Amino acid sequence: MTSTAQQSVTEIDPRTDPLALIDVDHIRFLVGNAKQAAYFYASAFGFQVEQICDLTTGSRSAATYLLTQGNIRLLLETPLSKDAAGADEIRRFGDGVKDIALTVFDATKAYEQAIRNGGTSAYEPVTIKEGSGTVTMAGIQTYGRAVHTFVSRTGSFALPAVKAGGQFMPGYKPMSGFALNEYNRQHPCGLKFFDHCVGNVEEGKMNHWVKWYEDVLGFKMFKHFDDKDISTDYSALMSKVMASGNHLIKMPINEPAEGKKKSQIQEYLEWHDMTPGVQHLALRTD
Repeated sequence: MTSTAQQSVTEIDPRTDPLALIDVDHIRFLVGNAKQAAYFYASAFGFQVEQICDLTTGSRSAATYLLTQGNIRLLLETPLSKDAAGADEIRRFGDGVKDIALTVFDATKAYEQAIRNGGTSAYEPVTIKEGSGTVTMAGIQTYGRAVHTFVSRTGSFALPAVKAGGQFMPGYKPMSGFALNEYNRQHPCGLKFFDHCVGNVEEGKMNHWVKWYEDVLGFKMFKHFDDKDISTDYSALMSKVMASGNHLIKMPINEPAEGKKKSQIQEYLEWHDMTPGVQHLALRTD
């Protein structure tokens, strides 16, 4: 997080704005093989494979690896049975982002406000507790398969403790003996934090989702690109960049535009069974 972003967080008053966003808590991927994906992100992008939640820690539904670098936290999750949550999505779409989770002061109040603002529930608030800490999470649906989870943390699971290497949440344990971790500590890749997260939606739906982010989450338009700004000789797109009140979190929304050939956004939608979703994550580095 930049110093400017840190300064703006201190100015937020959660008593007047339950949807005040503190940070990107984590990005959760659904993947066909979490162990293999963890190795890829460690070897190709220098991530630390920090913690694991799986059968060995008591999770019978999924195996999840926590990867970290700078202020970036990725969860790579693989369902452990064909009927477990997420298994159908992996069969249908392959590996991809499911959840852009946002740290807030009170996840229940944030969820309730988002629902009052017109959001649709993905799942109701749930609190898990262990020792001196709690993690409360609640989810709302955004475009297509994507979800925003509100996360609030207390005690040993507070965000500063997690950033310092503490337990991510109940059920996670440190990942020991992962060979690339020491190498990556000695040869840092230099990724710092999430810059933005891009969503691809159907033609004609960009403005619908722009209004959704304005109405439901209180975002404002940060920038607008039309097909003259973003195009090649063959492919074009329209994009509007939505940003949270402190400009800490940016969510561009893309839709196809007409070109000589099929737009890359249209290709994405067709590959994903005409289901909108996260096209890419952009990670800040020097």
